[in-house]
Amino acid sequence: DETETVLASLSVDVKKLLMQTAAGALFSVHSKGIIHSDLKLKNVLLVRNKTGNYVAKLIDFDSSYFVDDKPEEIVGTIDYYSPELGAYADAEDDREELGKKVTEKSDIFSLGLIFHYYLAGCLPEPVSLTPKLEKRKAKGKVIYCWVVINSGCELALSPEIKSPKYTMLIKDMLSADPEKRPSASEVLKRLREAEPVIEEPWPEHGLVLDRDKMNAAGAIGLRKTNTGGVKGYEVMYSDGKKRNASREEIISMGYTLAAVPTGFCAPWPEHDITFDQEKLRSRGFIAGEQKEMSGIKGYQLYRADSNSTFFKIEMLLAMKYAVKGAAPAAAPAAAPVPDTAPVPDTAPAPDTAPVAEAPAETAPEAVPETPPEPAAPVLAEPWEGHDITFSDEGMAAKGYIRCERAELGGVKGYNFYTSDGSCRFIRPEMAVIQKLAVKNGG
Repeated sequence: DETETVLASLSVDVKKLLMQTAAGALFSVHSKGIIHSDLKLKNVLLVRNKTGNYVAKLIDFDSSYFVDDKPEEIVGTIDYYSPELGAYADAEDDREELGKKVTEKSDIFSLGLIFHYYLAGCLPEPVSLTPKLEKRKAKGKVIYCWVVINSGCELALSPEIKSPKYTMLIKDMLSADPEKRPSASEVLKRLREAEPVIEEPWPEHGLVLDRDKMNAAGAIGLRKTNTGGVKGYEVMYSDGKKRNASREEIISMGYTLAAVPTGFCAPWPEHDITFDQEKLRSRGFIAGEQKEMSGIKGYQLYRADSNSTFFKIEMLLAMKYAVKGAAPAAAPAAAPVPDTAPVPDTAPAPDTAPVAEAPAETAPEAVPETPPEPAAPVLAEPWEGHDITFSDEGMAAKGYIRCERAELGGVKGYNFYTSDGSCRFIRPEMAVIQKLAVKNGG
């Protein structure tokens, strides 16, 4: 067939342009109150325009009729019938009632089948069949799409159609309920819209999106917004609708795998430190919370991708992520020292000052009594379903000496420990990217 030969030679982008011109042609027909009633692959002619591009033109209006004039006989091609047109053609009784259901939306179903063929090279297949249809199939008889739907079964779109935008559009066009199918103008509008993109959330919101749940809910796009300094999101759905949502609404809609805390917590009272939030943010940390691990009070600091690291107070101070006490109060504290300096007997005081510092030096040595626990590298058994194997070499290169399974915000991952007792939570996909693990069979 010439049409099938031409389609096979065209790129997906050209086919998408064909879909727009076909929808535009059908919109023009419907706007005149005409139902084509015999849309099929051969009746959508592919021709080149003046610029050399292929466009679609509708032909063969022999079966067409005005919306208010239902035909007594249906002579279209049965392969591309809509469920309601098939029921009307098959019926001997109640034809008047069934005829009322045959509207412009019947053409939308047929066009949906054509679009599916454009992008997949075939018509949709049934998910399952009734015993009666199974017998017909076993005898080599063709099972038409409209027969599948009228038998209470469902159609499955081809996995060859990769784009969520086109998958959801064709799915809507093939709805069993004509009222749920979009009009020709709505189809054209959705085809002209840019391919939606799910952007990463605002870093300070600490959200990790669950794209599978978003797709299941028909959310095919997410765009960051900033209205009057209020940061939020615009969610785009497969039916063309849009919704503005705040951080909390994105969470309540179930579109997140995890939501890390917002902002930095107050330090443990006994630590007497102040976080340097500017420096923490410059290092990619967006939030922190108090955490106690192995009896040691510290802090879990989070990055925007929900990965987190456990810091003891000594590490925070050493990396200058925090300062002891209030910074301005440190200067007056040193003033009394010169006052005692003139007294000769106090000369040894400077000698004892280093002695006083000795306990401070031994304190870090005392704290790392937890490292002996991970001294011998210990690798966790990966979570079921993660299908990864940890790499001794990769962990050693990053300075990790052991890892264990952990769950954070409902996300299953792993805590990786360094020799100083610091801990970082890493999800499995990030572990593979950082070469801490390899994908089995990959």
